[in-house]
Amino acid sequence: MFVALVCMSLSQACSRPPVSVKSIPSAVVSRRSEVLDPALLNEAVGEREGDAYRLGAGDLLLVAVYGHPELSILPFPPLGADSSVMSRPAGLLVDNDGTVQLPLINSVKVAGLTAAQVRDLLESRLSEYVKDPKVAVQLLFAGNIRYYLLGQFTNPGLKYSDRPLGLLEALTLGGSINLPAASLRSAYVARRGKKLPVDFRRLILEGDLMQNVRLKSGDVVVVPDRQTE
Repeated sequence: MFVALVCMSLSQACSRPPVSVKSIPSAVVSRRSEVLDPALLNEAVGEREGDAYRLGAGDLLLVAVYGHPELSILPFPPLGADSSVMSRPAGLLVDNDGTVQLPLINSVKVAGLTAAQVRDLLESRLSEYVKDPKVAVQLLFAGNIRYYLLGQFTNPGLKYSDRPLGLLEALTLGGSINLPAASLRSAYVARRGKKLPVDFRRLILEGDLMQNVRLKSGDVVVVPDRQTE
């Protein structure tokens, strides 16, 4: 009896249709690993905290040549100055080409230099006309540092700063972000036509300061609305 039952079970098992295995298409669209451009990652660092400010177009300078008020460019006329000095505009504006115009030495390229470097340069140039010149250079207005905040800000537009800012600080220049309407997932920072690898969700919602990149003048911060998702 037992042998009959075993034979019956074996015959039933053998009569079952064989199991077929079908391959399922992979959900992976591409196996190519994405590698961020190292140059782009370096760009994301931006200006470092504590770096000396470098002059650029739109900056306004004070230039004082000790003992020579006629060569100085001040925000206010020196005591006893003649009418020619009194009529000068307040401060020395860096032109769009990065130069300034000074008496005797005419055009001087200052863009990209620190105030200390400009001082040394002016002392060297003036030494051809003045014995042992002593020059002081001070930044009066930083018109070179500008950011563009676009999208879901309460106060978007062109913003100026007196120093390089991190992304989190720059966002405050635009007032507040309309979070219910904003798409943080699609938000980005553009620099010279390239997007920086910044995660706005992690920065704003999770407080991940690793995403708080240092911005450079001319950067564009875009926070689009949710319709772009």
